[in-house]
Amino acid sequence: MRKFTLLHLSDLHIDNADDPNFAIAREYLKNDLIKIIKEKRKQIDAVVISGDIINKGKLQSYDLAKNMIREIIDIAELSADKVLIVPGNHDIARDNMVKVLYENLSEEDLNDINFINDKWQYFKLRFKPYLQFVNEVLNREFIQEDNPFEIRDIKLNDVKVRFILLNTSWLSFGSDDFGKLLIGRWQLENLTEKIRKLDKSDFCIAVTHHPLEWLTPDQKELVDNYLRDEMKLGVNAILHGHIHNGKIKMESNPNGTLVSLVSGIGYPEKDGRESGQPKLSKCRYSLYTFDLDNNKVDCCCRISNKDGRFMPDNDLYFSEAEDGNYTLLFNNKLGNTNKEMLKDNDSFNEFELDTVPVTAGWTGREVELDKLSNNRCSVAIISGVGGQGKSALAARYLREFARGQNKKYKFGIWVDCRELPETIHLKLVQLLEVISDGEETAIKYKDEKIEDTIKRFYNHLKANNILVVFDNIDAYVDIKNQEIVGDLSKVFNKSLDNEHDSFIIMTCRIPISDNRANYLPINLNGLLEDDGIKFFKSRDIRITSDEDIYYCKKIIRKTKGHPWWLGLIAGQIKVGKTSLKKCADEFSEYLIGENPKVNGYFNGIWEGMNSKVDQICKEMVRCLVEAPRPLDENDIILTISDKINFKDIKKSLDRLKSLGLLEYHEDANSDNMFYQVHPLVREFIHQKYTVSDQRPFVYKLLCLFLNAKVVNVLFNNFESFENENVEIKYSKGLLDSLETCLNSRNYVEALGLICNSYHLLVNGGFHVEFVSIGCRILKEIDWEKEEVTTNFRRATFLSNLLDVLSVIGNKNELNIFLQRYKNLAKSSTIPYSLYLSTSMFIYWRLENYDEAIHYMNEYDELSESYSGLWTFNDLSCTKGLILRDSGKYEEALEIFNTLKKDSSNCGNIGRCYQRKNEYDEALKYFNESLKLLYKEENLNSLTNRGYALFWIAEIMFENGKYIESYLLLYKSKQIWRKYAPALLSKLDDLDEKLLQYRNLEKVDEKSEQFLKSLLRE
Repeated sequence: MRKFTLLHLSDLHIDNADDPNFAIAREYLKNDLIKIIKEKRKQIDAVVISGDIINKGKLQSYDLAKNMIREIIDIAELSADKVLIVPGNHDIARDNMVKVLYENLSEEDLNDINFINDKWQYFKLRFKPYLQFVNEVLNREFIQEDNPFEIRDIKLNDVKVRFILLNTSWLSFGSDDFGKLLIGRWQLENLTEKIRKLDKSDFCIAVTHHPLEWLTPDQKELVDNYLRDEMKLGVNAILHGHIHNGKIKMESNPNGTLVSLVSGIGYPEKDGRESGQPKLSKCRYSLYTFDLDNNKVDCCCRISNKDGRFMPDNDLYFSEAEDGNYTLLFNNKLGNTNKEMLKDNDSFNEFELDTVPVTAGWTGREVELDKLSNNRCSVAIISGVGGQGKSALAARYLREFARGQNKKYKFGIWVDCRELPETIHLKLVQLLEVISDGEETAIKYKDEKIEDTIKRFYNHLKANNILVVFDNIDAYVDIKNQEIVGDLSKVFNKSLDNEHDSFIIMTCRIPISDNRANYLPINLNGLLEDDGIKFFKSRDIRITSDEDIYYCKKIIRKTKGHPWWLGLIAGQIKVGKTSLKKCADEFSEYLIGENPKVNGYFNGIWEGMNSKVDQICKEMVRCLVEAPRPLDENDIILTISDKINFKDIKKSLDRLKSLGLLEYHEDANSDNMFYQVHPLVREFIHQKYTVSDQRPFVYKLLCLFLNAKVVNVLFNNFESFENENVEIKYSKGLLDSLETCLNSRNYVEALGLICNSYHLLVNGGFHVEFVSIGCRILKEIDWEKEEVTTNFRRATFLSNLLDVLSVIGNKNELNIFLQRYKNLAKSSTIPYSLYLSTSMFIYWRLENYDEAIHYMNEYDELSESYSGLWTFNDLSCTKGLILRDSGKYEEALEIFNTLKKDSSNCGNIGRCYQRKNEYDEALKYFNESLKLLYKEENLNSLTNRGYALFWIAEIMFENGKYIESYLLLYKSKQIWRKYAPALLSKLDDLDEKLLQYRNLEKVDEKSEQFLKSLLRE
């Protein structure tokens, strides 16, 4: 059996001026270890200590700590080399000079991989006592080159375990570290480079002091990528410290799976205890047994009682035996997870796109739930006015029948479509990446047309019995005709017109008319009186007397049983702002006739929120209104003013929950809870406050996703942002920032941001994202006022968007944008030249060569009158492509022969000769292109290898070399299937002609050998 057991300690906070109670507690820890080893027959194979060994950087405490660790080593019967330690923020002395040095470094300095060679030495100085301590514990010699981060490969029971010891504390300066720390690309690259020189390990564990949430958002994303990527650090599990509450979880995304063990080990700091109180309870430590044969980790979690004595920790998760033992599976595919382990977690599932709303206090809707569960339809649409509970019903159904005990689908997935009039293509691409378990990546299908994406989606519906919920599709509904429009209508029709065993649910406000037999419409009305009473009771509202029931029914009648309105009322009663009787009586005064308006009621609540905590609540709501997605508590805390203390922020968050002003969302792959406001709250805030009123909250929100310096220039010095190359790096935060600007109606800022960063999206292969966001911006702004066609930077963005749109977008939309471009770019002007060169390229791509030649001639005429014309792409190359594909091969060759003989140009020349049937000359250039392409490693070159092999295969076929043709066609297929599946249809004709060779033996080996022979020629 390939097993090993780790003892995980952290946050010991050993102090030479120690409280005697803590010395006693450490004795209890040692005694408990002896007991566990004996009773459970545990063999500890290594000890991991994840930082904060001493307290407040008191270096004289290291001697006491050294003795403590050696005693634990003796108890575990280990040698010193089986101890793994990382530094915590308390293990180093605070140094104001280091802080000043940091504040004078740019973001570019901190991200420079050469940081370790020139600047790290100044930060490393304060780790010298820590490094000396570690080397003494490990019985190894201290050398100046040692770093407080390293790779250690250790053999544990014949399992080669790699420990990646990361330093999260080098930029820790005090209590205000949350969301501000860095590990640094330089540290990650240094460790990655060392791993490349090592043999492969059986299992890899990263150890950090701080949880990753303490890093900056961009850094967290970067570190997560390095940890999961097998070509980089390739981590299977991560152990943390620093926080004193328990958490054991598994997180999966298409890049990989991480077992995260943050079991809250350690002792509360003195500052965290009330004066005179030892507070020895809730000190934790854990033992983890990793079983590689069965892909599981058994966790034995221990917690101290108020006397400091240790006992099983049953607070974390459900354990039937209540012995503090839990099991977590890792590296498993869908359907092989240990769902029973998590307390109240019947929703564990590896596949998650958007977080699912939590249906707290669910009451009523049994009839509608039965309709959904007993149907034999392909598509259902739940409709009803805002706040009627459409999303709650869909979420309830998904949890019960796709993730719960009554499971009838292989899996269920939630797609949030609110505020997305242009992005259903993007949502589908993201959805397919998730449900294919990362096989069908968005970048791989970057140039796929929506029709082909929908075909892929249908193939998954047909191959799997799955449930997909498209929530809040109102942006795609034609209210007048009561029908779904746009690209979502294609999904709707494809799902109804073709057979499959899956089920699609959509939610919107307007009922959708459709007569097809496998369509199920469900229109929601208000709750009935009995259900309304149950609703109030589920919100902990006391209803005990007949009088209570009378007032309750009166409220239900006046609100027409509107669930969200009832939730607001319940929230007011719960926090003591009103009572059932008072609320029912006030309704009579409040009503205008018999038509109460929920917005008016909410306005009354809003205006009555005047306390200190209420003001913080309002600030939170105004931030969340503009958020592009649900945020977790950490994100919310980061958006609130620095002047507000943590305690008041937590109190305000609890108040919002009680008031019913937050929607809860749950991520199936973690135990995190996420929050967002109801669409009706968003509508209210946008009616009440202007764009300018909301800017301070948008600013804070953007600082979650972008560097604060970038946000500052974007909002406070926009002209400078427009005219200078403000450094922006691609990350998910960039997309979130663009979404935030759009959601908050800051359309000009969205335009400025995308003009400064679109190249990151285009060059990175994020074409669907670029089209989705770019089109939304163009539809919101005034083109003429914002000089979209006459400002070079903005016009260049427009040209690039039209180019990508011509590949994957809606042709009608493309034509509308082109026509608007033409109308605003005045003829016979320099800006008009960019319109002409863009049109040349786009019409060539669309194979409308007459139009392309027309614009080419017009451009040439303009060039006779003006110099310094604007151009899109390489103008000479574009002209050559137009001439080549319109049959003017000699003219095309004249142009191509003047250009640099790179891989692309050699391919273009070869294509000219191929079209002229001069195959020997064509093969010469194709072979040259192929050799150059195999020396390049970018995505474009990988795609072009497929083209070169395909064109050579065509010539081989024409020359009667059918086996050779098939071998190259096979190789081209392999490449495009991996890097550009959207191009595979181009191979269909030749594939059909070579049908008889599909059963060729050893085709992989033969095709590889033939390719190598071509590259040697």
